[in-house]
Amino acid sequence: HELLQEFEYIPILLEGTDSRGIDVGYLVRGDQAKILEVQQHPAPEGITSRPPLLIHVQVETGEGMVSLYLINNHFTSMSGGELATDPRRSAQAAWNVNILENILEIDPDANVVILGDLKTVALA
Repeated sequence: HELLQEFEYIPILLEGTDSRGIDVGYLVRGDQAKILEVQQHPAPEGITSRPPLLIHVQVETGEGMVSLYLINNHFTSMSGGELATDPRRSAQAAWNVNILENILEIDPDANVVILGDLKTVALA
């Protein structure tokens, strides 16, 4: 518990709609980052039951504060077969591009990271 207090860790988790209870989250060092925004981005048409979770943070670096947008994902499993599940994962990737474009529309110089369990997405 001493490390948790020393670094002021902040857990971030918003429940999704996955039937197995799989969600994405963050553990943010509160002594080095200020959380500006936390938002789930549910995709249209039920593309994902684990919505991408966006956090916008200001992070203290050796050269000053840097603003970061982090988009965390857990794409659909390939357990149903790669060919059968690829269209859904591709749609999830396209949804992340939509989120990215919305951020860049508001902040053209934004530092954005798309991360998580992205599986393999075939490129057309």
